[in-house]
Amino acid sequence: DRGGKFGTILNDATLPYHVKIEKEGFLTFEVDEKIAIGDSFLLQTKLVPVSAAGAKPAGGGSGGGPSTNEQAIQAFNSGVDSLNAGDKAAAEKHFLDATAKNPDLPNAWQALTQIAYEKKDWAKTLEYGRKATDLDPGMSNLYPMMADAAKQSGDAKAAAEWSAKNLESDPQANANSLYNAGVAAYNKGKMKEAEVSLSKAVEAKPDWAEA
Repeated sequence: DRGGKFGTILNDATLPYHVKIEKEGFLTFEVDEKIAIGDSFLLQTKLVPVSAAGAKPAGGGSGGGPSTNEQAIQAFNSGVDSLNAGDKAAAEKHFLDATAKNPDLPNAWQALTQIAYEKKDWAKTLEYGRKATDLDPGMSNLYPMMADAAKQSGDAKAAAEWSAKNLESDPQANANSLYNAGVAAYNKGKMKEAEVSLSKAVEAKPDWAEA
């Protein structure tokens, strides 16, 4: 639509899907996602202008070979190609090369966060994820990973911080959390507390019959 939003129905949830978003004058964004059967998925991202990355659009070079920032973009694109080919080790090297050449590429940090999370490297997940979200707070799809990584590493404070950010960015997740809190309070006989949580859940999701 005019706001840049796009939706589709996936006919086969047994397959992984590759999402690619591109627009002239911006760095291409690419990511692989596996959506659970019967689930819905929201992907939010902000395209980074080529100018913001410090690179010149194609055809605007001044000679003398690519600049450091242009090399960073090339490294990032090579990382995406490696990911698409299933070579995550090579992809990780390319993304690290990209961030070394230009530390202000949030998409490269995002890709590194996802790779680190899959490797269960919780420290790197938190390090890379914080850099990505500091550069682009719109990368809320990283919040659940960050919360889980913090929890797995035993950092309760960071886990609570990222969980709160995830709830704030995802009304559906917030409604689920409120509902679960209400049920837990009900099971403990705390009816007033249960009523407050369940009322808020219904506010967030008025058609929730269970709540």
